[in-house]
Amino acid sequence: MTRPRLLTVLATTLVVAAAGGLTAATPASAAAGIPNVAGGSVLAGPFAYPPFDKKLTATATTLTATATPDCQEAVRCEVSAAGATVSSGGLRPLSVGTQPWPSWVQPGEVVTVVFTTIAHGRNGGRDEARGGGDPWVARPGPTRTKLIAEIRSVDPVARSAVIAGTATKGARVSIGGQGTVVDTNTGTWSITVTGLSFGTNPLVAIQEINGAEYDRVPLSVVIDPPALDPVTVTGPATVQPGVENRFTGTATPRATFRVLDASGNPLTPGEHAVSGDGTWAFALTVPAGVTEFRFAIEQTANGRTETSRLFTIPADTRSASAAR
Repeated sequence: MTRPRLLTVLATTLVVAAAGGLTAATPASAAAGIPNVAGGSVLAGPFAYPPFDKKLTATATTLTATATPDCQEAVRCEVSAAGATVSSGGLRPLSVGTQPWPSWVQPGEVVTVVFTTIAHGRNGGRDEARGGGDPWVARPGPTRTKLIAEIRSVDPVARSAVIAGTATKGARVSIGGQGTVVDTNTGTWSITVTGLSFGTNPLVAIQEINGAEYDRVPLSVVIDPPALDPVTVTGPATVQPGVENRFTGTATPRATFRVLDASGNPLTPGEHAVSGDGTWAFALTVPAGVTEFRFAIEQTANGRTETSRLFTIPADTRSASAAR
C-alpha cells in the first residue's frame, strides 16, 4: 500500500552551510559533511521522508528555492534546507521561496541546497529526513579570478616599486594604503608602491570583491641603495699655504660629506652638505710651508658611505715666497 503524502509546503528557514572546494559536480552537502541519505529518517521515527520536487531558480537579483515535503501521520509537515558556497563560512539563514540574493553569495558563485522534510508528531515529537540529488545554481555575474601579483620594476632612487598582475574584473586590489580597481575589460591592475625603505620590504596584495576580502598574495620587495656619484674636485688648481683656501667639487646630490687626510682623520669639524645640484664646497687653512695639499672626501647618501681617492693639489710656492 502506498503511504499518503502531505503536499502542503510550509514556509520555514533555509539554512546554508559552508563547503570548501565546491563545484557544480560536487554537492555542497557532501563537502559540508551533511548526511545525505537516500531515504528513511535522520532522527528516530517513521513520520518524515525525503522531500521531492526540489527546485532552484536564479535571476540577477533573486534566488527562489522550493521543495515539497513528504510526511506520514504527521500533525504538521514542513520543509527546510541546508546549502553551501565556497566562501559562505558557516550556516546562513534564508527564506523558502523567492528572496534577494544574500550578500554572502557573490556573483559567479555556486550555491548548493540540501532540502529536509520536518515532520511534527503528536505530543511534540519531531522527525527529519533528507535525500540526494541536491540542486545547485550559480548567482549570475562575473566569475571570480584568483589574484596574481608580480613585482614588475624597482626604482632604488625613488624607493618605489611597480607591482602588477590580474584579478577579478572590477574588484579592488590594495597594497598597504594604496589601491586600484581592476580593469573591467582586461582584468589587469597595476600599483606603484611608494615610501619603501632600503633593504627588504614585506608587502601584501589584497583582492576585495564587493567590499569583502577574497584572497591575498604576500610579496617582498628589496631596495638596494643606488650607487653614489663619483667625487670630483673642480678647484682650486693650486693652494696658497698659510691662508684659508676654498675647495669646490661635485658628489652625490644631497649627500653629507667629511674632509679627511691621508690617514682618514677629519681635516674640518663636523659634516658638510652636498647641494641639490651635486656641488660641494668647504674652506680650510692650508699649513704654511707645504708644497702640496692632500685630502679625500667621504660622502654618505642612500644608506651608503664611500670614500674618494686621495686628491693632491700643488701649492703655489711662488705666491707664498712673494708673501714672505
